Amino acid sequence: MAFPNAAARAAIAPPPPRPTDRLPARVRAKLTRLHQDAQDASDNMSNLTRKLNAEIARSSMSEEAGRDPVNVEALERARDRQRKAHEAFVLWRTLQNRINQFMGAGLVGQVCREYEPPKKARVRVDAKPAKDQVATIRKNIESIKYEIEAAKRAPLPRKDREQRARSYLQALVEESRPMLTVAKTGEVNIGMGRGPQRLPPELSNLRLVLGAAISLVGVEAAIASMLPTIEELPGAMTVSQRNARIDELRAQMLELEREEEMIIDAAQADGQTILRRPDVNIAALLGVEVR
Repeated sequence: MAFPNAAARAAIAPPPPRPTDRLPARVRAKLTRLHQDAQDASDNMSNLTRKLNAEIARSSMSEEAGRDPVNVEALERARDRQRKAHEAFVLWRTLQNRINQFMGAGLVGQVCREYEPPKKARVRVDAKPAKDQVATIRKNIESIKYEIEAAKRAPLPRKDREQRARSYLQALVEESRPMLTVAKTGEVNIGMGRGPQRLPPELSNLRLVLGAAISLVGVEAAIASMLPTIEELPGAMTVSQRNARIDELRAQMLELEREEEMIIDAAQADGQTILRRPDVNIAALLGVEVR
């Protein structure tokens, strides 16, 4: 029996599954809309750039036209429209890149399901204007970002800082401890990893001083004298407490971002345009949860 050629096999065999095939239908539809929005932003920027170049050429045709206030005002308007279109295009390009990274790193090989918002989080039609809602949410998001950074910088409790100080100093001493050897002549050799340094006989009495200075007993005494000055700082958290607080804040921020995206979607369906943030959480943008 003759085997079909590669072209025939390709025609018979179904296409290989794509990562997006594992997504819920509404999420795939959202990806399609986002891709179209990005393409529209690119087309709009190209169109307005052509119009701006035409305005520049028109103003440059003669010296009189270049000084005409009407032409100057039209040129400024064209520049402003092109600038805003370019900003929107750059934003969409950034979002597209982040979506692709998310799809590659966050969804492939993982279980992804559609996010179902709680009833209290659903957007009300009679609420205040969408842009005002989004502005309020974004203000709260920035506040949470500040709290996250503050949690990252939170000091450790006194006990933890004492232990870290003790461990650091002891390790530092062990790493930099010279090797002292005394020759029969009484000369002291100090090896520091770069070959021994020879002290003259008249300084051989430094052997005892150096030995005491670099001994762990001396370090322990120095640490013991320093520890009473270490005070408990306000807002101190252990590493586990810090991580738990940061996770809690990030969960709060994700819920705000999900609400923000629902409002933007509703506004877009109503014919309004609200640009998304370039650092929006892609899980909130797509409306998914990755487990």
